[in-house]
Amino acid sequence: ELLARAEALAMRVEKLIGEPSYNLACVLALQDKEADCMAQLQKCKEAGTLPDAVHLNSDPDLVGYYDRPWFKDLVASAGAGV
Repeated sequence: ELLARAEALAMRVEKLIGEPSYNLACVLALQDKEADCMAQLQKCKEAGTLPDAVHLNSDPDLVGYYDRPWFKDLVASAGAGV
C-alpha cells in the first residue's frame, strides 16, 4: 500500500514539475513494474533528468535490473554525467 501511495505522489509531483521523475522510476522498480520503470527511465534520459551512471549502478531501488541488457545500455548511455 505504501508503494502505491508513493507512486501516486510521484506522479503528482511529475505533473506539477512538468518533467519526468526519476523517483517515480524507482518506485516502479520497487513494485517490480519493469516495463513501466524502463519507460520512465527512458523519459528521464530524454528530458535530461536521468542521474549519471555511477548513481544508476549504485541505486538499491534498481538492483533487480542491474543485469538486464536494457539497463546496462541505459547506464552506458548515461556516462559520467547527464
